[in-house]
Amino acid sequence: SRKITVLRAVDNREASDDPVELDIIASAGKIGIVLGSPDNTGPACVVNVKDDSPLMGEIRVHDKVVAVDDVDVREMKATEVSELLASRHKNPSRKITVLRAVDNREASDDPVELDIIASAGKIGIVLGSPDNTGPACVVNVKDDSPLMGEIRVHDKVVAVDDVDVREMKATEVSELLASRHKNPSRKITVL
Repeated sequence: SRKITVLRAVDNREASDDPVELDIIASAGKIGIVLGSPDNTGPACVVNVKDDSPLMGEIRVHDKVVAVDDVDVREMKATEVSELLASRHKNPSRKITVLRAVDNREASDDPVELDIIASAGKIGIVLGSPDNTGPACVVNVKDDSPLMGEIRVHDKVVAVDDVDVREMKATEVSELLASRHKNPSRKITVL
C-alpha cells in the first residue's frame, strides 16, 4: 500500500471573498500554461501549469487572467487569450494580470498533517519545489486524478507510507510514488 503524508496549513479565520490582483511577468518564449473556461463564464482561467513552465510557482491553477500587457481580456474566450499571449511570445516580456482567490489558511503558522490514501495506479499529481526549499510541493492535480478533492495544489508532501521524504527532491518523491504504483494503496502524508 502507498500512504502519502501532506502538510496543509489551516486557519480558523474566515476566508476572504475578495480576490487579489497580481501582475506576473513572463519572459520571451513559451510560458507553459493552459487556459480554459471551466464554467464557461467569466475570464479565462489557468487550468494547468506544465511541469517545465517558467512561471511554475508564480502562476497557479484557478488564477483568472484579466489582462495581458494592460489589455483587458475579461470578455475574451480562453482560446483568444491564449492566442494573444502566443502572438507576443517574441516580446522581451509580457505582463499577465490575474485575479487570485485569497485562501487565508495559507497564513497559518500551524499546519495540520493529513494522511491521504491513494489506491493502486496513477495518482495524477505533479510535484515540484517552486522555491527549491522544504519538502516537495503539489504543483498540479490533474483533472483525471483519483485524488481530486483530497489533495491540493501547495500541499507539502512529507511522507510516503510513513517514510519521511522532507529532504528528498520532488523528482525523487515522484519516483518513490511511481515505484509503488502496483501496491493496493499508498499513504501520502501532507502538510
